[in-house]
Amino acid sequence: MFTAEDPFCGVDFDDIWRSDADEGPAWAHPILERFRDTYGEESPSGTGYKLWCRARAPRCGKWVLGPGDAGIEIYDRGRFFTI
Repeated sequence: MFTAEDPFCGVDFDDIWRSDADEGPAWAHPILERFRDTYGEESPSGTGYKLWCRARAPRCGKWVLGPGDAGIEIYDRGRFFTI
């Protein structure tokens, strides 16, 4: 769980891969490239991706970046990230 006392932040990309052949949405590529040297892994669902980094979130919550409700969630406190 991320807390206000630790220096970590999590970025959660929900449902960006819908199949093994899917390369993900175009909006996700520059973000993933920027964090290419940051620890990340496939989410337990198999369709998302999570990053863990040493940072403070500019604000916690969801940013809608693609069509519909597609986007990322960023949290640095009060949230569990499964591994």
